[in-house]
Amino acid sequence: MRTNQIGFETTGSSDVLRTYSRDILLGNHDVLVETKFVGINMGDVIRRKRGGVECGIGHPFIPGFEGVGRVVEASSEHADLLGKSIAFLTPFGAYTTHIALNRFQIFVLPDSFEFEPQLAGLICTGLTAWMILQSLPNDFGGRILVPGAAGGVSSILLQLLRERNIFSLGLVSSDVKASLARKNGATMTLTCAETPFNRDLPELKADEFEAVADGVGESVLGVIQKVLKPNGRWIVYGTASGSSTIMSADLIRRRHLMQGILVFDLLADPHRLEEGYAFLIRALSNNVLKSDTTICEASQVGAIHSQIEDRTLVGRAVMDVSTLCLA
Repeated sequence: MRTNQIGFETTGSSDVLRTYSRDILLGNHDVLVETKFVGINMGDVIRRKRGGVECGIGHPFIPGFEGVGRVVEASSEHADLLGKSIAFLTPFGAYTTHIALNRFQIFVLPDSFEFEPQLAGLICTGLTAWMILQSLPNDFGGRILVPGAAGGVSSILLQLLRERNIFSLGLVSSDVKASLARKNGATMTLTCAETPFNRDLPELKADEFEAVADGVGESVLGVIQKVLKPNGRWIVYGTASGSSTIMSADLIRRRHLMQGILVFDLLADPHRLEEGYAFLIRALSNNVLKSDTTICEASQVGAIHSQIEDRTLVGRAVMDVSTLCLA
């Protein structure tokens, strides 16, 4: 079978994105999926800019973590999946018209499910937010700081925190983002137009928060070290502004409990991944989660990358894979 893809052979601006075509086989995988919508994420932009171990020069690297589609071929063991609509999570390779996957990566969608574009754009971010929520004690009654509160994971997390009546303060860089964060459930917001945020924000008191959910990294390090209580939970799921060296002596003295959240850990725990998929589908179906989703054509993916990089994209974006053809 022939598949069309979007990828790159060298890191750089969104101009490095190209379309490719190649043959794809089921091989040793369980299912071959014809994709319908695939999510476009900050993680895709970071890989395009910074590269990584998978992004070797000389062959196209195909980004993309998530999507929805239909099973068009299956191994004999999974023949019952033929024709089923599914959602999927993958470490890379989703910007494609067809993708070979294993059974544990997919979740069969209910027949009546009406939110395929929305789900395609929040599998990665939604599962990450769900993992963050699960990392908190069931009886957590403290305050949580959410830097970058208009981001992909944060906008989902704020909705889930509101559902559990947990106080959240969203740290943002503009009034527009503050409005979006409040819409998504932030109890309060604080706008600081300066970046990095490492100046002494007088609006925030020392030792004010029991937890922080940090996907920003370097530019909020100073704020976090100021406001997180001793023995507070420092939950790290990304470094959008860059990595930094954390003062280990201060961490020891204040006894911060650091925890890293990596969504792809779920691929090693199929039962937990299935639980996370089911949670997202219920949340969307019951209007617990809402997602402003832009559906773009394949020719617009580069522009969407630029909007994500410039922090001007509102909500999420997914590619309509039916528009992916060779130029």
